[in-house]
Amino acid sequence: MVTHERTLSLASHPFDKGSADAILASSDHIAYRVHTQILSEWSDFFQDLFSLPQPTTKLGTRKDEQLLLDGLPTITVSESGETLDTLLRFCYSVPDPTFTQLDKLRPVLEAAVKYDMAQVVEILKWRLEGFVDQEPLRVYCIACQHGFERIASAAAREVHRQEVQESFIDELGLITPGVYNRLLLFCKVPITTPWRFCIPLPTPSETHHPVPHDVPHGNHPASISALDSADVILRSRDGVDFQAHAFLLRLASPHFEGCLEELEHAAEPGAEEEKKLTQRLALEEDSWAVSRLLEFIYPARNHDLSNVQEHIELIALLRKYGMDRMATHLTTALWALDAEPLLIFLLAMEYNLSDQAARAACASLEQHGAKLLEYHPAMDHCERISGDTYFRLLKHYRDFQSFVTSWSATLLPSVWKSTIATCPDHECNLRDTFSKNFTESIQQNQSYRHAATSMETLYTLFDASQYCCCHPADRAALMKFSRELACQLEAALPKFDPTKNMRDSIHT
Repeated sequence: MVTHERTLSLASHPFDKGSADAILASSDHIAYRVHTQILSEWSDFFQDLFSLPQPTTKLGTRKDEQLLLDGLPTITVSESGETLDTLLRFCYSVPDPTFTQLDKLRPVLEAAVKYDMAQVVEILKWRLEGFVDQEPLRVYCIACQHGFERIASAAAREVHRQEVQESFIDELGLITPGVYNRLLLFCKVPITTPWRFCIPLPTPSETHHPVPHDVPHGNHPASISALDSADVILRSRDGVDFQAHAFLLRLASPHFEGCLEELEHAAEPGAEEEKKLTQRLALEEDSWAVSRLLEFIYPARNHDLSNVQEHIELIALLRKYGMDRMATHLTTALWALDAEPLLIFLLAMEYNLSDQAARAACASLEQHGAKLLEYHPAMDHCERISGDTYFRLLKHYRDFQSFVTSWSATLLPSVWKSTIATCPDHECNLRDTFSKNFTESIQQNQSYRHAATSMETLYTLFDASQYCCCHPADRAALMKFSRELACQLEAALPKFDPTKNMRDSIHT
């Protein structure tokens, strides 16, 4: 039950009956008079809700005026009047609504799932499948959002047939990067064996963070500080206490320093700190994160980080606590792992490390395009990013290919002229051969660095040519040209901006 700050308008038939015993108020302030028995038959959610004790009425109080309308309990929902009206009509003895637009069906389906209306969901699944031929990519995303595997599979086949997998739609924001990755892989080489789209197949490489019971207490880094001199307790989000020393926390972190000052000002005078720990600081992080954080505060502790995710999560944590020097050190260690730029990009976006996401996006341009289609378990485990984020990186790579191809057609001759000054006939022959090889490499998803500077490419040009170099400096000049080309190209490339969403990128 929630309050109403403005007058509600009454819905049309059949939701205006005087026999109703409850009111549902839409987000746009339309009152639907409903029968609790009917809704309870169609919705387990409403059955449970209406079984709860209803508020008692006592006329004359503002609170009761807000909870009641015409003497009936009023429940405000987040759906619009149009969505709520359509949803409720499935429950009453009126013709079922029809849908000519997917935009109208999607919010009704989400509401039916939200309110646990199983029969309505089944009807809407059938209606959703009717849009597969018209809008297969949107249907794929909506089906995967709700776990409708059969419909997702049918939509994926149609996406492949129509070749629309690289089109942008808002519904990409409903799915995980992993769901979108599986569609792209399917469209690249259609899978004939059993294939799942909504959820990933199990992989042995999946890892998890240890929870407190996984790690013996003695292995917690704060256990070395469980001494009489400890004067503060850090309590993690999951209720694990860590004894620590305030002076070390202050020294290491401006964030901790501010929190401890607030605790001291709030402390009661005369507390016997010698006998017990009186400073208790509740943290937002779980015990794994607090344990790792203390490893960077207490000396002589080993930073035994096993994977990319742990590095990125701790970089974000260290930055939050103002431990920038240690965060920089860990960032260097992250890039020394020689991990896939795609994985770093996804996790950096997940933890809002924009600078590292931009760096990873740039690094991905130096790889073969197939690397961006490799699956990583993090694609399905990230909670803050979606298929939209993954799409942006892929589009950035495609835009880069188009840019490089166009750029090379105009800039190759001018760069060549400034770096090679030998026989004009041989110069043109070399230039044309190199230009063709460079452009073809880019179109085949090779990285621009490989296309511009690969020694194998350079020597192939000489071996395949129908002439001999007319000047000893030709080979050195060609190598100089390739390096200059790569440098100018890198400077001219469009940069990836992690702070923009896909709509902003399109308008830009």
